[in-house]
Amino acid sequence: MYLQWRFKMRKLHIIVFSYIIFAISTVFSADWTLMVYLDADNNLYSMGLDDVNEMEWCQDSSDVDIIVLFDGNSEGDSVIYEIAHDDDMNNITSPQVDDGGAVIPDNGECDMGDWNTLYNFVDWVIDEYPADKYLLSIWDHGGGIFITGDKPVISPLFKGFCWDDHGSGPIYLWQLDDVMENARDKIGRKFDVVGFDTCIMGQIETAYQLKDYVNIVISSEASEPGDGWDYTAFNTARVNPSISPRALSTNIVEYYLDFYGGSVTQSAQDVSIIESQVVPVLNEFADYLWQYTYYYYDEISQARSDANQWNPPNKDIYDFARYISDNSSLPADLIASADDFCSVWETYIIAGGLHYHPPDEGYGATVWFPESISTDENEDRYMNELIFHETHWDEFLYMFEDPYPPDPVYLRFVSYTVDDSEGGNGNGVPEQDESVDITVKIRNYGTDTAHNVVGELSTDNPYIEVEVGTAGFGDIPHFETAEGTFTIRIEDISSFPIFANMNIHLTTSDTYETDEEFIFTIGYGFADDVEDGEGYWTHRGNNDMWHIDTYRSHSPTHSWKCGGEGSQHYGNMMSCMLESPVLYVNEGIAELNLWTWYHIEAGYDKGYVDLMVEDDDWIRLKTYTGSSGSWRSDNVDLSAYINKPLMIRFFFVSDYSQTYEGWYIDDICLGDTLNVDLEYFRAIPKDRACLLEWQTVEVDPDLRGFNLYRREATSPNSTLKELSKSSSLSTSMGLSDIGYIKVNNELITGYGIYRYLDDGLINNVDYQYLLEAVYSDNSENLASTYGTPGSQNPLSFTVRKNYPNPFSTATTIVFDLPESSAVNISIYDISGRKVLTALDEFMEAGTHRVKLVAISDEGRMLPSGVYLLRLSAGENYCIKRIVIER
Repeated sequence: MYLQWRFKMRKLHIIVFSYIIFAISTVFSADWTLMVYLDADNNLYSMGLDDVNEMEWCQDSSDVDIIVLFDGNSEGDSVIYEIAHDDDMNNITSPQVDDGGAVIPDNGECDMGDWNTLYNFVDWVIDEYPADKYLLSIWDHGGGIFITGDKPVISPLFKGFCWDDHGSGPIYLWQLDDVMENARDKIGRKFDVVGFDTCIMGQIETAYQLKDYVNIVISSEASEPGDGWDYTAFNTARVNPSISPRALSTNIVEYYLDFYGGSVTQSAQDVSIIESQVVPVLNEFADYLWQYTYYYYDEISQARSDANQWNPPNKDIYDFARYISDNSSLPADLIASADDFCSVWETYIIAGGLHYHPPDEGYGATVWFPESISTDENEDRYMNELIFHETHWDEFLYMFEDPYPPDPVYLRFVSYTVDDSEGGNGNGVPEQDESVDITVKIRNYGTDTAHNVVGELSTDNPYIEVEVGTAGFGDIPHFETAEGTFTIRIEDISSFPIFANMNIHLTTSDTYETDEEFIFTIGYGFADDVEDGEGYWTHRGNNDMWHIDTYRSHSPTHSWKCGGEGSQHYGNMMSCMLESPVLYVNEGIAELNLWTWYHIEAGYDKGYVDLMVEDDDWIRLKTYTGSSGSWRSDNVDLSAYINKPLMIRFFFVSDYSQTYEGWYIDDICLGDTLNVDLEYFRAIPKDRACLLEWQTVEVDPDLRGFNLYRREATSPNSTLKELSKSSSLSTSMGLSDIGYIKVNNELITGYGIYRYLDDGLINNVDYQYLLEAVYSDNSENLASTYGTPGSQNPLSFTVRKNYPNPFSTATTIVFDLPESSAVNISIYDISGRKVLTALDEFMEAGTHRVKLVAISDEGRMLPSGVYLLRLSAGENYCIKRIVIER
């Protein structure tokens, strides 16, 4: 009959009959109060009605109260039911309770996604229905709001539970702390049972979070089927009101497992012993894992891969320990620690899991087990919001990410801070003509205490003089940090920012020594068009696919990409980041600008732009998902972080299915940008002079003219470096502060093509020029090029071999003009058809370098093959063979 009724519930329409009664404070305590927080204000509404009918099937008992806060999928339909028996499995007939506004607001609509609603409900039920024992079921099962279509969102451990279509959500696990702490204090002891009739909350972290407030936790490692718990299990309490919490929890778990018959998980965990019995053996197991990961990484990683999982990267912790225990090639003490953990786990799991396997597909609970914890988007929450980090598990996770020898002492650089209050202007930014204190933080990853740690600071940077190069760090215990302070003097610098390589030689009285390196930033600003390699960017993480690519770019040929080469897709289960060095902004450049293109799985795979300020937690600035359709610009206001050390991070995460082309980043700079483009900006060497030439892509009526600025270049990439076609003018900053002087007295005006002769220079000295566009609203913008005066005019017309050849996307053409003339560079395919006009303009005498980008006149990438390059200058011409390979 029971199965027949459940079948009928899925076939018939539900008609709800309800009656209103007023709550009357009881004068005695029942044996049990079972409270259900039923959030059906979503696509699970019909399932919620089914479950209330299952509760009504239970027989009446004055010793067991079943109280349900029910929120349906309409507005203003929140009610509290005091469950009463009826034989009608299709209609709800239990009376409704008037709570006097204690839980349900005047508009009749509870926000079930607000943890305060749960707090008020539990608090009110304890007052109105006192009992010897209490159970709370948190209902939002079957995936519900954790799915879009048929795909579950990963890790409610971090993403929460109970979303309300007419409210907010979710409730986070750490917010449940306040609810259960109040319940514990109100009844004067730990709460008996908390059950999660929700998906994938069956993690050891869930139980540990509630250890101070609850004795038993019921939860599922995997997603629950749509109908969730079998609430007829509540009848075992109404038939036998004296039933123990362990017995009732066992019945709930086994009714669930028996009903579905397999392919599900559910367990009851004895949280009362988690701290006294489980954590000691878990810590010992984690300590041995930490000790042996460097030497047995492959074996431990294989055990991780083999262990059951339902919501990556969470792994069944007992199954993982079992695989470690069964591998005889591992050290005996590691195997023994796994055995000890498994033995205690058998006591910890009250019902389900390993005691009912099968039909239970799992062994009781999972544990968070990312491949790369420091690059996982949930690291901060795991370490700051969840208290499970009190165990030794996270230390093992950091070792697993990047194994190192578990030596007695193992010192690593962590971070640095600066103080220029005594030897500088006190703004916190290292600048020229300042003495700066650098406080360096070191961590000891070794197994023992590092004694009497001393650091010696050095650098090969010519602009830095180390004034105080020795610092003591004292004793540093295992996994702890210590700080030491050095002093440096920054000399007169002609250009900023400077990224200096610093070295610390660390020694201890334990005969240990090592060298650590870090990048030290001097001055404001940053701009990168990704045309000169990786620079000072670093990238790392799980399945790291960050690289410089030429398949797509904003300007002109290269960009950062997270994904495969060219059009190849990114991978699954990625969690990787691209990080800048430390940067500083002032009032003139307090904005991050970038260009991005992305095609990633909407809603599940995401690209984040994050900011770290003063070595604190990462701040999320931007989130990208789905498809951009084309290159788009974006910016972030950084005015709140002036003179503070900043780091920028581009952080990409993907789940376990459906991948696309990926995420591109280009033209990253600090400061304002405008949509004015240049065809070219170049410096042509002359005797004790440079001829500056530039051309705008189009005439801008708001453009008043240009200014030129010059400084000696510290490290130009070549004698002549030009911005390629359609290279955006970039940002302005405090130019005199970073070594530039203005070249022109009057604003340089013209129409489209501009020239300016900068004379009085020193031959064979490299100069960097900035071109400043000035607009009618007095806003400004800059482009950059390099030049070296002193080159004499060539004696003859010569076209040198292009480099590289063969090439993929771009090559450089170098040619000599003995006299000024019109120059044309055209590319032909082997049939003689012209496919690209690379250059067609009048040029001054001298040596020229032109970057040729393999994009046809129609705007398409030229396919692989052999081509002919024809360069003509006046009556002279030359034909060269070039090869494109991809």
